[in-house]
Amino acid sequence: MGWLSESPATWVIWIGAICGIAALLFEVAAVIVSTLRTKVTPKWRLRQKVTSWLVSRHWLLETNTSPSLYFGLWASELDHPEYKILICRSKSDSGLLSFSARVPQNTSWLRPLAKLPDSLQQVLIQDIGVLMNTMQMGFASLEWPLDKLAIQTAMPIDSNLSEHTVDMQGKAVTHAIIGARRVIRRAVITQSASDTVDSQTESTSELSP
Repeated sequence: MGWLSESPATWVIWIGAICGIAALLFEVAAVIVSTLRTKVTPKWRLRQKVTSWLVSRHWLLETNTSPSLYFGLWASELDHPEYKILICRSKSDSGLLSFSARVPQNTSWLRPLAKLPDSLQQVLIQDIGVLMNTMQMGFASLEWPLDKLAIQTAMPIDSNLSEHTVDMQGKAVTHAIIGARRVIRRAVITQSASDTVDSQTESTSELSP
């Protein structure tokens, strides 16, 4: 008779064991599904959302495929295509949507900046730092010769993240780039004017009997 001859008590034990195993498997499946929903799916969904938001606000976009990022987008405003902002979600800090951008220098600035005295270099660096703090922006490589100066900020990935907040944060970074460049340009103009005065003085001296 085999298993058909088992007593009712044995049957109860077997049924209980099967139900326990089934419940355990159900819990494991629930954990896996929850993990997929909270960890994997949002990575793809967030990239799609951010891309859609920026496109709808007329940003110019290029994809950044760095392996250190869950996703990355080079974004620039239609009115300022020369200022590219990296908007990304880093694998090292996946709870933040980061914004970073280099502050480009005009080639015509290089010579006047190279002639800037050490004391004025420090004043320029301090002025940029004060401006960034006023605009609530972080920065990196705020040191001479400013060729690697970058602006950095981030937003938590939470319920407040929206098309409006992402768009405004991106525009704030663009304005910070423009502001930093304005401060640098002011120093360049001052130094250029000083060079012109020095040159005129030398010419006058040469013409004097």
